[in-house]
Amino acid sequence: FANTSTLLEDSGDFKILACDGRGSGTCGAKYRLIVSPDSLTNVLTRATEYRIAVSSNTKWQISKNVNWLTTSVDTGSFNGGFTLRITANPDTGTRRGRVTLTAGNLQRSISIAQKGVGQPFLTVSPDSITTLSSARAEYRISVNSNVKINLSKDAKWIIPEREGEIGTSFGLIVEENPDTSTRKGKITLTGQGIRKIFYITQRGKGQACPTCNGTIDTDKPSTDPNDITGRIAPSTYRGWVDVANCCSIKGWAFDTQNYADNLTVDLYLDKQKIGSTVANLGYRTDLADTYKSDKLLYKAFCFPIPKNTLDSFKNGKSKQLNVRFGGTVTKLFSPEPRVLLCSPNQSPCPSDQLCEEKGFQDYLEVVYPNPSQGKFNIALYSLKNQKANLKLVDTKGNLLKTLDYEVLNGLNYVELNTEEYQDGVFLLSIALENGNVLFKRLVKVR
Repeated sequence: FANTSTLLEDSGDFKILACDGRGSGTCGAKYRLIVSPDSLTNVLTRATEYRIAVSSNTKWQISKNVNWLTTSVDTGSFNGGFTLRITANPDTGTRRGRVTLTAGNLQRSISIAQKGVGQPFLTVSPDSITTLSSARAEYRISVNSNVKINLSKDAKWIIPEREGEIGTSFGLIVEENPDTSTRKGKITLTGQGIRKIFYITQRGKGQACPTCNGTIDTDKPSTDPNDITGRIAPSTYRGWVDVANCCSIKGWAFDTQNYADNLTVDLYLDKQKIGSTVANLGYRTDLADTYKSDKLLYKAFCFPIPKNTLDSFKNGKSKQLNVRFGGTVTKLFSPEPRVLLCSPNQSPCPSDQLCEEKGFQDYLEVVYPNPSQGKFNIALYSLKNQKANLKLVDTKGNLLKTLDYEVLNGLNYVELNTEEYQDGVFLLSIALENGNVLFKRLVKVR
């Protein structure tokens, strides 16, 4: 204060004069700008929010390069933060955006990668081929898709609950056939390149119908030489075959009525069963997003085709692959017929076609708040039940803390307390029993 020896209270911010030493240089404050997190690479498809922490010694401004990113504020100053809002991604592929913070001559960016809904799929139940009797009948059709589905029809006597966009199921009435002749109609379901047709054949009045059992059918062949007999899977089961080759078969399966249950799938080449596997691998962010449950992150399966099977089928002849829900005749959906043609001179399987754990991924879902005044919350996704060793080191490489945990398959939450240490930047590493090591930079501020 003027004419006194009393100093103004120090704000605690680091300031330095930058002069060229010749007496004519421009002097100014050195700006500081730290943003955390600085990237979001595993954002699920659904709309979500993240809290972004900012540490600075001056004012800062926010800009975005895409309209699906919004922030709770456009400007701020000093230490603080804001909420980043990300709208749901309606597209099939991953989309990317960037949020940029500017403070003086400094810029820091947050890179965002949000997953799409994945490859469009559509499954319906029931889906067996049958002829209807002439009597009036009502049905309930279950629909499972990750895109919007629209319904249309071509006959007045087929009365769906609604036309146009439909939800997860719809009611259907087939009016009584007053004529003596057979009549045919169809319902078409479409969405983002998907097209599925129900052909409905109804007998005429007085016509014998010994095989009528009151179900509806799609347009697949009524006789398949590789069909087997047995029980039908519950209509609540969902499944998909992603990849099939002479090395492995990959996909996913789960029960919509019991997410905690892990389904088994059976695999057949022609009519020969070659094995079974459990759909309990990680991680399916598309399923977790569609059904709003983290339990569906680990509903994938990968089946390595046994060597003895390869040897017997590597004869240059094609074999039809069918993947069925365990102990049933019901097939998992496949976007195309799966036919394997394996050569006896086939090269060794590439790494991306093997069923190794490294083909899937453990990851740090989020660390928050970051920067923090001392307590960090860590969300860790693990592929399986395993041991984890957590280490915290400073920028000089000094080991500050080490902790051992037993993590479970799925999301695990850990609190890390650094209040005993001075402010600064730390490196967090988590070494998992399966060999994966995860890293994250932490910033501690007052």
